[in-house]
Amino acid sequence: MPRQLVIALALLFAPGVALAQPGGSIEETTGDGDDELDASGGDELDAAAGQEIGGALGFEAGGRVSPGGLQLTGYHMFRLSDVDWLESSVAFTVGGAGGACFRDRQDVVICDHGLVNGLAGEVAIGIRRFLADYRQDRFIPFARVGVGARFVNFSTDEVRGVAIPAIIGGGVRARLTHQFALSAGATARAGIAFMNKGLGAQPHFTFSIQFAAEFALE
Repeated sequence: MPRQLVIALALLFAPGVALAQPGGSIEETTGDGDDELDASGGDELDAAAGQEIGGALGFEAGGRVSPGGLQLTGYHMFRLSDVDWLESSVAFTVGGAGGACFRDRQDVVICDHGLVNGLAGEVAIGIRRFLADYRQDRFIPFARVGVGARFVNFSTDEVRGVAIPAIIGGGVRARLTHQFALSAGATARAGIAFMNKGLGAQPHFTFSIQFAAEFALE
């Protein structure tokens, strides 16, 4: 049977058969090439976790009756959508213990602590929004907003109280693997503190920078 007729019948009854080489044999193609390319060409970062935990080390600057010093933070993130995460955190700020409160001539207590004095413990909740594709990009900017409750203490002056600050911040996250990322950012707190020793309601302002490690749970 002529060679051309063999080829024609092969193409007619077996669409998956094609010529591999102009002068040689017929090779079979399965049609799965595109599927194999999609499977092997994908990025390992495609699958986003539903929950993550993180730990951050940073420095917080305060002043007057707002504590400052070394800041340690632990947090949990729960994914709400492709870009929004619910973030809950616990943070501790540890600064120096120097006294800086006194009474003026009107017998009014005035405190003028430095940038890195006092202690604070905080619980907070907020929203973190990623500003790029979380599942694809390795370097992802983000913004966060939230509210916190802080216990504030200046032990040398026996001055303490509770602060309710609004929290706003942002940074950049570097995703190294599907389960591990590093981030760096800055956070500002602004609100009101209710202090003892006759200080009453006082403004509460701090600014901090943090470096964090984040781990996917699932």
